[in-house]
Parts: sequence; C-alpha cells; structure tokens
Amino acid sequence: MNRLTSLLIALILIFTVSPALAQTTSALSGMEIELWPEYDKPSMLVIFRGTIAPNVQLPATLTFEIPSKFTPLAVAYRDQQGLLLDLKYTTTVGANTTAITFSVPTTSFQFEYYDSTLDTTIPSRKFNFVWRAPYPVQALTVVIQQPVNASNFVTTPKTESSVGADGLTYFKQTRSNVSANESITLDIAYTKNDSILTASTVKPPAAEPVSIATPAAASSNNQTLIITIIAALAVVVVFGGVIWVVRNREESSASSESTPRRRKEKGHPPRPKEVHPEKSAAAVTFCHQCGEPAAPEDNFCRTCGTKIRR
Repeated sequence: MNRLTSLLIALILIFTVSPALAQTTSALSGMEIELWPEYDKPSMLVIFRGTIAPNVQLPATLTFEIPSKFTPLAVAYRDQQGLLLDLKYTTTVGANTTAITFSVPTTSFQFEYYDSTLDTTIPSRKFNFVWRAPYPVQALTVVIQQPVNASNFVTTPKTESSVGADGLTYFKQTRSNVSANESITLDIAYTKNDSILTASTVKPPAAEPVSIATPAAASSNNQTLIITIIAALAVVVVFGGVIWVVRNREESSASSESTPRRRKEKGHPPRPKEVHPEKSAAAVTFCHQCGEPAAPEDNFCRTCGTKIRR
C-alpha cells in the first residue's frame, strides 16, 4: 500500500509540477524594446515586443517588471493570423517596480506603458532607461525614435542611426545572449524647443492597435482548459482505480484470515441430524361403524349417527 501511494503521489507531482518547471525556465529567442519620446503624449512611450523560445511549453506564464509609478497601457499576444489580441494580466505593486504577469498562448507577445519621467518643459531633455531582463534573451534590440523637430540627439552607449519608411530617424542598439537578471541601461539626451508631438505629423509605421479577443483566441484558451481537465480526470481515475483494487485485496485477505476453520475429529464421523416429522396435521378419527372420517369435535358420526370411539 505504501509503495502504491508513493507511486501515485509521484505521478500527480509529474502532472502538476512539470508545466510549472517548464514555465519557470522560460527563455526568449528575441526581445525588441522601442522608446518613442513625445510620440502621442508629452512622455516616453515604452513598447516591449517579445518572442518565446521554441523549446518553451505553451501556454507560458511570464512576469516582467516596470517602474512602480506606472501602469501597463496594454498587454497583447499575436495569433496565428498575425493579429494582436488583448491578453488578461495581473499586476503586483512593489516598492520600486510593478510586476506584470500574463499567460501567452502563442510565441509572440507585446506590452507597453508611458514613462512620465521625461521632462518636456525644458529644451534640454534627458531620459534614463533601465531594464532588468527576467529571462535569458538570445537577441535583444533597443530602438529609439527621434522626435519631430529634435536636434543634438545623443545616446549612451552609442547607437546606429537610420531613416525609417516614415521619414523619422531611428537609433538602434543590438545585444546577444543576455542573461537573466542582467540590466540594460540607456541614456538619451536631445534638444527640442516646441511641444509638437510626433503622432500629429506622421503615421506610426510600427504601432498596431490591440484588437479585442476573437473567437479564435477563445477557442485556443478553451482547448488548453479542456486538455488540462482531461489530464486531471485521468489522474483521478487512475488514482481511484488503484485504491479500489488495493482495498478489495485487503478486504479479501482480512476476510480469509478472520473466518475460523473447523477441525476434523479423528475417528468419529459427524452424527447425522435427526429429522422429526412435522406435526402440522392433527390425528384423524374414523367411524368404526361406517368408516367415514370424523372431525375432532364430533361425538357422533355425521353419516350413520354411531357414537365415535376416541
């Protein structure tokens, strides 16, 4: 019984703990961080676009940290058709950071927030970006968009600049094999004498609206739920079946041990039981004259009238 119980506990732990282990060892094959100062608000728009490594089990539960004074603007994932769909998430506010946790059904996800520490009330504007990678990242890219009418744009460390299809200048930094808990730091400085926002002059080449979850997304979540329920039921059925078999064996063994066996007496065969005839019928009296039967209460024969002899 103890061995079977240990085996069942081990099986249950395998079913329940294995997915959690797969999620805690998540790795990202790619992460792109985009910094858009003064894009559609007088602050810094920070966009994270990540790709989960192929060896990570899906759905994968991920947690990222942002400064505690800010809240996520949106969290989404990209479905098989390439559409961005809303993703439910939870936040845990700490002393310096806010943890964003969500479960991704596919390998592509995105979240963003506004950082208001960028001071746009003075011409000389500076911004310090610090991010700690919660998971290993094979390829990391940081892209900074230069605001409209900005000049003397400088990044530390230095980045490569190029002009995008929208006519804006972008600065890019790439890194490979970023380890978990490694910090990424980037300083931005530029001069801007007006409050014109970039979104009012050009269309965003990369910003995509986050769509509301479609039936396809719901179907994916339902499939995951169904698989989980079936696996849980299978474990319960196996567990119950083994317990039933073990209990039946124990009851059979206990019954056979508790039933006393009669000893055979040597030399004296068992006596046969005496069979007594049932006395269900009363004695019948007959008339000595005509031979007809008489009832017990009769004193004279009902046929010939002769007195019955008792």
